[in-house]
Amino acid sequence: MTFAADIASYDFCSAIWLPREKKFLSRLNWTYGEITNSNSDPSRPDGLYLYRFDLMTFFDLNPRLEGDSLPVLDLPLSTVRLMKDANYPWLLLVPRKPDLVEIIDLEEDDQLQLMREIALASRVLRSATECEKLNVGALGNQVSQLHVHIIARFRDDAAWPGPIWGVVSPKPYEDAADEHLINRLRDSFAAETDFN
Repeated sequence: MTFAADIASYDFCSAIWLPREKKFLSRLNWTYGEITNSNSDPSRPDGLYLYRFDLMTFFDLNPRLEGDSLPVLDLPLSTVRLMKDANYPWLLLVPRKPDLVEIIDLEEDDQLQLMREIALASRVLRSATECEKLNVGALGNQVSQLHVHIIARFRDDAAWPGPIWGVVSPKPYEDAADEHLINRLRDSFAAETDFN
C-alpha cells in the first residue's frame, strides 16, 4: 500500500494524506482525526484523505516499559503494548503525556478517556484470548510512569488464583506467537473502534 507521505500545515495543525481504511488507520502510531473539509482541497491526491496528527504522541516511554513490551497500536490517549511474557497475555496502556505518575495527574477529561480505553482494551483482550478473568491495575511502584496493566487470566495459569507478580520468570513467546497475537489484537481493536 502506498500513500502520500508529505506532511503539511493545514488549518494550523500538522497533517498527512492517507487512505481511509480502518485496519490501516488502527496501526498508526499517531493520535489523529480526519479533516473533513479537506475533500474539496484541489491538491488532494486521488483516493486519499487528510488526517491531522497531534504532537502529544511524541513522549518518552520509560526504557523498562519499552524493553519489556512490544507495540500494538495507539489509542486517542494511550499507547497499547503487549508484554513479552507468554505466561499471561498482558497489555499495557501508557497515556502519551509527560510527567504522569498517578491517574489523578491526568486532566478530568483524560481520566474519563483512560477509563474508556481500559474498557476497550479489556474487551479486545478478552475477545482475542477467551480468558476466564481479567486483572486490571495501575501499580507503578518500580516504574513510576503512569501505566495500566490489563492481564488475561486462566485457571491453569502459573499464578492462579493469586496475583502474577513474582510467581514465575517471564516466558518468551515462541514461533512468532507474539506477532500472531498482536495481529489478532489489532484486528479486534479495528473491529471495536470507528475511526471515521
